[in-house]
Amino acid sequence: MNPFKKLAAVSSIKEIEEQIVRKASDAASRVPFKINEVLTAKRRESVRIRTLSKSLREHLNRALEVLEAINRADIFYREFSLLFFDKNSIEESKRKLSKSIKIVNDL
Repeated sequence: MNPFKKLAAVSSIKEIEEQIVRKASDAASRVPFKINEVLTAKRRESVRIRTLSKSLREHLNRALEVLEAINRADIFYREFSLLFFDKNSIEESKRKLSKSIKIVNDL
């Protein structure tokens, strides 16, 4: 069984950037006006940052899931993947993604 069949494709960096910025802007624009402009701007910026962080974390987790699927795959799919990607580069990418997720979580 193909372990990659259920996994969504990882979007390009440009598409991810457009999606998370649009989502963050939409979330910030839904914050209602409270007391004065400064407080409202602070709340909107806070919502924007939280939404950016959450969306970015979701995309990073999805990319990590795709890389981890290679290790869980049947031998045929594992070997087929290794035709395109070096095992060391896969492990390096997983390490970097995990570290990036941790940094985004700390925001």
